[in-house]
Amino acid sequence: MEKLDEAQIQQRLSKIEANIKMKNDFSREDIQNSINMLRYKGFSPERKRDILKQMIGRTGVKRIGLKTLYTPRADHSIGEEDKTLKFLDDLYSYRGIKD
Repeated sequence: MEKLDEAQIQQRLSKIEANIKMKNDFSREDIQNSINMLRYKGFSPERKRDILKQMIGRTGVKRIGLKTLYTPRADHSIGEEDKTLKFLDDLYSYRGIKD
């Protein structure tokens, strides 16, 4: 099991980041491919979550969605919200997150 430093992590994920930037969006497949690149490297699920947050932050891609009646909100207004990091809510549904 090899340990990677930050520069090596960014280098491993660079192709996926470039793909996300090119299409200005990301999908579950992109996240799964990122997790596959980090698989068997000795990272805990929390560390993988942090790495994915940083990767999405570096791309500059935002996902904006409409607030729904099922979305808890304090102001009770209908509008848009940032849903960029919503994929982290179900991180354990991805293959290899615990490896």
